[in-house]
Amino acid sequence: MKDPNLCKFLYHKYHLNSQLGHQQIVSIEDAEADDVVASLTEKAIMKGMHVKIASPDKDFKQLLCEKVQIVAPLADLKRWSFYTHEDYFRQHDSHPDIELSLRELR
Repeated sequence: MKDPNLCKFLYHKYHLNSQLGHQQIVSIEDAEADDVVASLTEKAIMKGMHVKIASPDKDFKQLLCEKVQIVAPLADLKRWSFYTHEDYFRQHDSHPDIELSLRELR
């Protein structure tokens, strides 16, 4: 379960460091990385920010929306590429927030 105080602390710490141009690494005992990223993403969106998540992890697709993009590796092209919720909809003819349900059906 997410700890709202921890998420608030992480968001403020990350936001301050990102404004200063520092790269921030977050490590929390008993918390999965995708949960931390999801919490930070949610807080950033609530503040009106746009978010770009650089990761090959397909679980992040469920976070796609107008303000969230994923930067994912394209192994065959040996480069990274932006992936948006519009891209997801064109590819799957559904919305990203049901990504996990679709995977369970496959």
